[in-house]
Amino acid sequence: MKFFFISALLLVPCAAPPATIMDEKAVDLKKLEGALFEAKRSIAASQTVQAADFLLLLPTVSVSRRATTDALTESSNETFIGVSVSSSQLWNISERASSRKAARERSFRTVESLGFRIRTLIERKFLLKERLWKMRKIRASLDNPVEIASYDEKIDDETIALQECEIAIEKAYAEI
Repeated sequence: MKFFFISALLLVPCAAPPATIMDEKAVDLKKLEGALFEAKRSIAASQTVQAADFLLLLPTVSVSRRATTDALTESSNETFIGVSVSSSQLWNISERASSRKAARERSFRTVESLGFRIRTLIERKFLLKERLWKMRKIRASLDNPVEIASYDEKIDDETIALQECEIAIEKAYAEI
């Protein structure tokens, strides 16, 4: 019986040999590193101070005339031009810059966290693939229909878990 089991394992064609699974894993991890690099580069390229912030430093100008409502159109009335500069806008620029810097740090941390999450999901995905490969090899060597049905159910459960893992990986990529 042992000879039959071993020979069945060797003769049955496999769905995905472990070497192929490891190659796929290396490709997925390389893709992850590329996505993380691009996300970090994009975050690092963002500026903490923007040109629009300096528009706050422009003075406020107001133009007014002093006259009664009947004599408003006459040219002999006085026209006043008022200019006010507020130095408190410098604090607003500083606050905006510090909030952008904090947001940048949070973004870096979020990308690192998502990278770890995706990396662990990739590890889980390929553990599931290897497990499925082994289960299919064992199932192919079975003769008892009850055992075959039991293994089919297990294989289906593992396939569903693999698909859920792949969906979670794609969701995490979308968050990056």
